[in-house]
Amino acid sequence: MASFSKAIIAILSLGTAVQALEYSRGNNGDPWNAWGNVQQGSHEAFGSGRGNGGDPIGGAGMPVPGANFRQCVKPWQRPVMTIATISMPAHAVTCHPDHRPCELDVAECQFSFSTFQYICCRDREDVKPPECPKYHSTLRTLCGGVNDVSCPRSYRCLPSRFDPNIEICCKPNSTIVYPEPDTSFRDNFIVPEHLPASPMTEIKIKFKSLTMAPGQLVATDDIDDLLKHAPTLLDFEGDDSKFYTIVLFGFPRNAPTFVKGANRATLHWLVHNANPSNGTFFADGYKRTSGRETFAYLRPLRDEKPFGIHTMVLIIFEQNAEMINKADFKVSQTNHDFVLKQWLEDNQELISTTPVAGSFYGYASADPHPEGTDLMPH
Repeated sequence: MASFSKAIIAILSLGTAVQALEYSRGNNGDPWNAWGNVQQGSHEAFGSGRGNGGDPIGGAGMPVPGANFRQCVKPWQRPVMTIATISMPAHAVTCHPDHRPCELDVAECQFSFSTFQYICCRDREDVKPPECPKYHSTLRTLCGGVNDVSCPRSYRCLPSRFDPNIEICCKPNSTIVYPEPDTSFRDNFIVPEHLPASPMTEIKIKFKSLTMAPGQLVATDDIDDLLKHAPTLLDFEGDDSKFYTIVLFGFPRNAPTFVKGANRATLHWLVHNANPSNGTFFADGYKRTSGRETFAYLRPLRDEKPFGIHTMVLIIFEQNAEMINKADFKVSQTNHDFVLKQWLEDNQELISTTPVAGSFYGYASADPHPEGTDLMPH
């Protein structure tokens, strides 16, 4: 009886800690809100309409009215939902860690303070879960702060590699391999925020005489001249007999990228039926003998808003066949807003959704009239 009472007290104490964490870090545009915390005064989003990752997770699922907790304690996860029926709305799949584990291998059974029962939770598709600093094994147990949880022996409580405000249990491991370009695309908030998967290989991007290093930043004073025209693409490892689609999009690096729904970007260039020659697209001094622009190159501006660093991502997709009509791709010619994941879903019959090659770079825009500048003529 004493052990049962201690267990109840432990659960209630953890509930109080989680509630404190929700209220202290959930509504100020910080990492917790970034991970999909609902805004203050609203109910939990899981199960109502489409999920945060755009998946149907139970259109009629209903959270507990007035609940202050997520259904899943870990903010990078969502509950596995049952299928809604005429007589029963969708709800979180229940489980038990001892005698009824979750059926999905990617799901874990955890106690929900929203429903006070064990439910199956899995990682969301629209945000990356926290990871330990490089060359550390990750145990995704929250620690530090109000999470007064001790890490297992040989593990230490360290800040997440993607967000130093989040602390998790980590263990040194020098054998971990970080493959490229996947690691760079994830470290720079491109995958899974904008792309569902990283490109299989890297490609070199060349503007005028400058071949960009991955992640290279173009200074404000060089934007107008260097980025005026679309780039040449080098060292492509694809098949010269196939057709490819080239997509260039950008997003402000320091703006909130973890938002409800799919992340938006700006479309800068879209070419279909591109056919490489000896691993090169659009070499300097040569007429473009292949490829049709679905969306003409939109050059970045030195005063692009919001001011600051903008990430530019160029990716290449293999087409299933040559496209005859320019209108085959669903893309607006007047609205530059671009949700790549949704676009891929809309065009999955035309192209492979995993890019075969890609790279990224950045540019720094600035206010041409910073505060304090005298705009009056002398």
